[in-house]
Amino acid sequence: MRCQMKDDDFRQAILDIVGAKDGQAIVIQVVGGSTITGYAPLSVGRDYLRCHVSGGDSHKEQIVPFHSITCVR
Repeated sequence: MRCQMKDDDFRQAILDIVGAKDGQAIVIQVVGGSTITGYAPLSVGRDYLRCHVSGGDSHKEQIVPFHSITCVR
């Protein structure tokens, strides 16, 4: 039964990390080993993480699907 909840557990873990950072940058590691540094505002959808990846006046938004995330810190 726990295996069926894996997606919800992963989503909750990401919500916990994003909530604990409270506006600080997070590092998202994706499949293949690349990393993305995400900045506030951060939001978590049903199956993705949305964040800004650049500061200043050029706000570039990045949507990262959960299936491509291997680690968030």
